[in-house]
Amino acid sequence: MKQKILALDASFPSLENIVKSFKNGGFNVYGAFGLEEAKQKLAEKSPHFVAVGGSFIEKMGNNILKKLKEAAPGVSGFVLHAAPVNQDLRQALDSTGYERVENIDQLVDRLSRWPDGLPVSGEPEADFQIDADFMRGENLAAREIQDNLMAAAKSEAPVFLTGETGTGKGLAARFIHQNSARAGRKYLAVHCAGLADEFVEREWFGSENGAEGRSQAPGLFERAEGGTLFLDGIGELSLDMQAKLLRALEDREFQRPGGRRTVKVECRIVTASAVNLKTALEAGRLRPDLFFRLNAATIHLPPLRERREDVLFLANVFLKDAAGDHGKRADKFSSEAEEKLLRYPWPGNVRQLKHAVEQAVLACKGKVVEKIPPASMNLGGESLSYALPENMESMTLRDFRDRTLEQGERVYLQRLLERHRGHVSNSAQAAGVDRKTFYRKIRQYDIDPKDFKNKIGKK
Repeated sequence: MKQKILALDASFPSLENIVKSFKNGGFNVYGAFGLEEAKQKLAEKSPHFVAVGGSFIEKMGNNILKKLKEAAPGVSGFVLHAAPVNQDLRQALDSTGYERVENIDQLVDRLSRWPDGLPVSGEPEADFQIDADFMRGENLAAREIQDNLMAAAKSEAPVFLTGETGTGKGLAARFIHQNSARAGRKYLAVHCAGLADEFVEREWFGSENGAEGRSQAPGLFERAEGGTLFLDGIGELSLDMQAKLLRALEDREFQRPGGRRTVKVECRIVTASAVNLKTALEAGRLRPDLFFRLNAATIHLPPLRERREDVLFLANVFLKDAAGDHGKRADKFSSEAEEKLLRYPWPGNVRQLKHAVEQAVLACKGKVVEKIPPASMNLGGESLSYALPENMESMTLRDFRDRTLEQGERVYLQRLLERHRGHVSNSAQAAGVDRKTFYRKIRQYDIDPKDFKNKIGKK
């Protein structure tokens, strides 16, 4: 017998924890962020219980319990609230019959011993799939990503995703698909940057030969019928292909290469680019009409350096995942490792952080991760290098200089400190600046000279 539970919370990490706890307890569980989504799932899923997280009430107010009770008067409700109950919350609990429980473990234990007699439901549903590392976090940026992507998932409008390499644009597109009405249909993705126009056109729209189109090869737009098509790298398309993309987005139709028949677009289109579209527009590499079309429905995925408070949160999530995947005992970081994680700028964003943590877990012999492998962070020895921007030939000189200056300057300062074993005065002298200027620069990049005290640098 599987009991069905609707879990509500305004914090993605908290909701993730509630959902996982109930699933581990053998329940069917559905997640929702807002009142309208909650009402929809109360009507569609007919849960036996509602579990309301603390941040959901903080965001919506105590009156939200009354609205939930009105939407499903026959459903028992529980509020996860560890702090003392104030008078307003007590009145809301009394008027709705909802019960307060201190934590999720208590609630799972209680409901697992609930009397028999509930109707039998099917296997646990996966309508609340969480595999998007870029959304995990507790700061405002992460919260905005969560809200924007969930709103996009409930809409049919085309969505444009922006963000640096490694920020999770592909995962964001898949998340939108998984949480949309098209979740049960196909999800197809293709990276368009650097491909010849003829190849991109055939890949997108297929091909057709013969007077009556007797020989037809459907492209991605047709193969994704009813589902979602994700086109990455669209900021680096030729002007001709941009025009064809614009027609598909606006008119919802296209013609196969070699054919005459108009084919309707019956899929949801999500696009993405790591290129700054405004800069491309000013340089004449982007059609103005496509820019304004994409810019009207944009979701930006910020780099990890703008989410510094999320670094340790994410690192601990990845630590737990990696330890489970590889059968390791590691369950926490040393203070030294945490400092290293916080100081590093993570140019590869969430993807690089996840890789670094996994490498650290694999190298860990006990329960505490003492060190982060330098190679995974491009710190120390031969790994003090950096990658040039992808598709740099499509960038203006100013864009290229801005993108590479900061990263190159950081590596230069690290190289100096490594060579002089962390000695600031000697490093400053070699750089041709005074100590004050050198200190200001290394503080700007969160570089600690102590990290280089015991390293043998190149001479």
